[in-house]
Amino acid sequence: MAKPHSNKEQLKIATEVALDIRAVYHDLQNIPLAENPDCPTDEDFIRLGQWFLDANTVIKAEIARWRADHRPKLEPLSKNAQIVYDLLDKLPPHKALRASEILDAVSETYGKEWDEKELYARVFPQLRPYGLTNKRRFGYWLEKQKSADTPSYTPFCG
Repeated sequence: MAKPHSNKEQLKIATEVALDIRAVYHDLQNIPLAENPDCPTDEDFIRLGQWFLDANTVIKAEIARWRADHRPKLEPLSKNAQIVYDLLDKLPPHKALRASEILDAVSETYGKEWDEKELYARVFPQLRPYGLTNKRRFGYWLEKQKSADTPSYTPFCG
């Protein structure tokens, strides 16, 4: 079993991580340093923890700006693509439809008879920028995009 780090070692590790973060994100304020690095106090850890929380906010805002700037420009959908989009968008999470099931649903609901070539050649290419995903033997679904505010990790909790 690993020996736990002393307060001095924990402060050193946290400060090194903060320096690495600040090297990438220059807009962050100065890192609060302990008055006595050999004997850090609870207040030193509180100030450093607050710095990490503030840094997290700045970094999340920067990521949101980047995502907004690099979001793919979506073209309007054709009527046929819109029909399939609406069908897949209404699926419950973790459910997919095979191409044959999509064709059956379109036929039943809209009375339109398509062949698979229509789906593969015209409809599916239009839906890919909208998150169309496929897994062999499972089918097609729309991958829902996470919002910029949803972290994909567990944030530091001071």
